[in-house]
Amino acid sequence: MSWLEDAVNAGGFALRKRFLGRILLRRAPQLNLEIAAASDECTYYRHVLKRSGAEAAFGSAEWVIDVGCRNWAYAPVLAQAFPRAQLIGVELDGYRRYLNLERRMDHAEAMAQALRSQWSREARFECADFRAVSLESVRDRPGVICFFYPFVSARPCLKWGLPSSYSNYVDLLAHAKSAGKRMSLLATHQGEWERDAADIAYRKAGFKVQWIEIPARETQSFWPSPHTTWAA
Repeated sequence: MSWLEDAVNAGGFALRKRFLGRILLRRAPQLNLEIAAASDECTYYRHVLKRSGAEAAFGSAEWVIDVGCRNWAYAPVLAQAFPRAQLIGVELDGYRRYLNLERRMDHAEAMAQALRSQWSREARFECADFRAVSLESVRDRPGVICFFYPFVSARPCLKWGLPSSYSNYVDLLAHAKSAGKRMSLLATHQGEWERDAADIAYRKAGFKVQWIEIPARETQSFWPSPHTTWAA
């Protein structure tokens, strides 16, 4: 790990969070959930939820917190899979801006608004570090915390432009446990190397997980990736 790369990422993240990312340059367009739900990304996440057994196991969840949701483009899948749940998307780097000048948070908030207005779902987005998000309102109620492809080591964290301090998965898992004993965990990891690193984190945090392999060949037609997905 390069200390210079880490320092540059830390500076860039701070600049986005405190200044550049706070400027609204372009509002996200109104979203049509039926069209959004038909995207390849939604097809992929729908397949993952089905193969992992999450929809059958947690269909009665009262809340779902999706950690690291980026722009939350796949939120319609969560709404369909968890019909009773309040949906909460959390993204640390929501101030990151796309080439069209929209921020991740603009799109995520537009998605939450569409879920509320078009599908009458209770949904909201928070641009925040998950470790700072209070879980008191969901404590000891049946619910699910999702970690879709979290950072489990420093290198991918740095590659995505964040300082390595945000690659401590054990810290995220420890905070998740504060939701109480009725909380279930749903996580996905890319490739055997990330699965192995995540497995160490789960054991350190006191979680017992069951691994489900989703071979890349199952998703090649709509999510071309050479890596196997591992769901826990």
